Formats: sequence, structure tokens, C-alpha cells
Amino acid sequence: FTQALMALAPRPETSLYVLNQAELWGYAHCEAVPDVVGFRGVGDKAAVDWTAVLQAHNAFWDDIERIPPIGTYAPVWLRGFRAGVRQQIYAVAASLANDLAMAGRMEDAQKVLERAKRIREEPVQDALDMFY
Repeated sequence: FTQALMALAPRPETSLYVLNQAELWGYAHCEAVPDVVGFRGVGDKAAVDWTAVLQAHNAFWDDIERIPPIGTYAPVWLRGFRAGVRQQIYAVAASLANDLAMAGRMEDAQKVLERAKRIREEPVQDALDMFY
């Protein structure tokens, strides 16, 4: 169904958004561009304003990094949900780093990967990070 929707929808890049499986954009004859928590389609990546894309990601990551640690008594389901969200953000960021590298922006790509690795891990409260 998804493949047919991508292939048959008129101008899907204006109406669809893909969370995972960026390769689905290929069915719509588009290229996937990382867009904060998922992927949007474009006709040609050469026309992408990578500076604007990077600014959008950095603004979102600033918000994510301000979220306080979850705490020791949080339910397992909440821990799992937050871990899944962080993993999704990491996967999109890794794709962004790859695209930046392909565009010749190696320094930006390295910074994105470093920040993505920090975001992927749930922060630990300082008091819980001590050994007795």
C-alpha cells in the first residue's frame, strides 16, 4: 500500500512525510532529506539548503537536550518509549551527517554525529552516576 501511495500520489513530496525507511521516497522518484524526526522528499538533493536543514535540526536538538533526566522510578514503558524516540532522532541525525558529508561539509557532519550520540543516550542524573 505504501509503495503504491508513494508512486501514485500527485506530488507526494508536498503531502507525505516518512518517519523511517527513507528509501520509500524512491517510489515517488524523490530523494529523502532528513527533516528533524523523519524524512521529506525532494526532487534533487543538489538544491537543498543544507544550512537551513542543519539550523532546524540544531534548534530541535537544543529543545531535546533541555528535557530533564527521567529519574530512577520511572515506569519501564516510559523508559522504553523515550529510548525509542531518542533512537529515531539518532537515526535521522546519522542520515543527515551522511548527506552533509556527501555535500562536502565534513566538519558539520562530524559535529552532527557527535551531538547525535549525546542525544541517543538518556541523560543520567548526577547523583545516580556515582559509585560507592
